[in-house]
Amino acid sequence: MPSDAPTPLLEEFTIISCKATEAGIRRIEALTGEEAQAAIARVPEFRARIDRARAAPSGPALETEIKALESDLNDLAMPYHEKTPLRDLVAELRARVHAGNKELQKQREQQALEKAEGLSRELAVNPAPFVVASFEVGSNAKLLTTLISKIQEKTPVPVAVLSGDIEKNTVSVVASVPNPGGLKANEWVQAIATPLGGKGGGKPNTAQASFKEVSKIPDAQATATSFASSKL
Repeated sequence: MPSDAPTPLLEEFTIISCKATEAGIRRIEALTGEEAQAAIARVPEFRARIDRARAAPSGPALETEIKALESDLNDLAMPYHEKTPLRDLVAELRARVHAGNKELQKQREQQALEKAEGLSRELAVNPAPFVVASFEVGSNAKLLTTLISKIQEKTPVPVAVLSGDIEKNTVSVVASVPNPGGLKANEWVQAIATPLGGKGGGKPNTAQASFKEVSKIPDAQATATSFASSKL
């Protein structure tokens, strides 16, 4: 701003950044006048967004808003001395959501193990030629393999399991066929995923696949059931 600028423009002043450019030298950026007023006004607005995010339920929408808050903190002009406490509040929010997600995932994994054990008991009482089941444990292939082992514990039949990752909007498929014959695990997962734009592969006894859109899980289960029935 020129040194002879009209006095009213100098009524508001705020520093928006302070960066080291080289040893002992820092570059300071500041705003005055209406731009400074706008930068200062963003602080209570931003705090209100954080408060709304704190009150929002966990889920993809909240994850998206946290990412937007982090991005806006970098991009929006606000008083420099206000940004650090705002960053701390957003970081605290992300940590709380992350801890909540971890606890929710643990609960889902426990529920999945109990469901798999229940399917195993059911198979022992009412034998079936194969099992197709869905879980909500994300894309953890190792866990899905464990779930299959639980299901096959008492009755080693072919099993295909599907699990959606809501955040990534993807679905993982793992199949196990203990004694491949007409039904092969690699062909099974390909039959499930390929029509839905996914891909997969493996061996006749074990295979994995994936596809996008969690909403397609019911269609994938129907395809898995139909394909296995046609091969056994």
